[in-house]
Amino acid sequence: MDSNRDIARRVYSSIEGRALLMDLLNDLKFFDKLETETDLALHNKSLDLLFKLGIWQEHNIARIVNALMNMPYMKEKTDG
Repeated sequence: MDSNRDIARRVYSSIEGRALLMDLLNDLKFFDKLETETDLALHNKSLDLLFKLGIWQEHNIARIVNALMNMPYMKEKTDG
């Protein structure tokens, strides 16, 4: 029998599931600057979700940092 983690990872691994996970993380303030206690509570739920998926765990710290640093970024426009 599959664990809840295995089932959830299969669901969120599909293209549609990744879109849903992105939407959930957005709703849970994962990508936002936290300005209120409610924002913080929602953000903590996003971390709980990622932990339950087996992603936000200590053994993944280097992988998470590497993924972040490999992401493209937009250079800021400077005057002059």
